[in-house]
Amino acid sequence: MFCLYLHPPHDIPKKLFKNEIVYVVDTSRSMHGGPIENVKTSLLSALCKLGPEDTFNIIAFNDMSLSFSSKMELATKQTIENAAQWININFVA
Repeated sequence: MFCLYLHPPHDIPKKLFKNEIVYVVDTSRSMHGGPIENVKTSLLSALCKLGPEDTFNIIAFNDMSLSFSSKMELATKQTIENAAQWININFVA
């Protein structure tokens, strides 16, 4: 009988890959009231969980589309603050 145990080192970082996420949000009239407020809360929470190596963008759509940025943005504290302001201005159903 043969048995082999492999144990990973303890100092391996938990996150090995960076995230590249595009959030696509319906901001049409059907999202008026509670639904759009839930989306805003959830999206802001998700943005705060991104690491500094992660990139993101946000696309809002109704009868037209609008994007937070023309490119993927690094999830820095300043960029997330800018995104939060953009969300509060543009997510009105």
